[in-house]
Amino acid sequence: MTRANPPSVAGMILSPAERARALTAAVLDGPDLTGAACTGHAPLFDEPGPREPPEAVDARMDAARAMCTICPVIARCATVADGLTDYQRAGMWAGIIRGRPRTGDES
Repeated sequence: MTRANPPSVAGMILSPAERARALTAAVLDGPDLTGAACTGHAPLFDEPGPREPPEAVDARMDAARAMCTICPVIARCATVADGLTDYQRAGMWAGIIRGRPRTGDES
C-alpha cells in the first residue's frame, strides 16, 4: 500500500495507536464538542475503507451528513477539523468530507 501523506507529527511516521492518541489529544485540546450529534456514531464518519463499496460509502456519508445538519456544535467541529492534519481528519467533519481522498489503489 502506498500512501501519499503518511500519518506524522513533526515529520515522524505514526503507528495506528500513535495516530489515535494524536487525534484524541487534538480533539480534547480543541473546542468543547459536548453535545455533538455524532457522539456514539463515530464509524459513520470514518474515511472509506479500502474495500468498502462506493454505494456503502455514499449511504454512510449521507447518514453522517444528515446528523451534522442537526448538530448544535457543527461550527466548533469545523474549527477542530481545520486544525488537524489530513490523516487526523480523514472522513466526515462538520458535514464535509475531509482528509485523504479515496484513491482506489489501497489494499
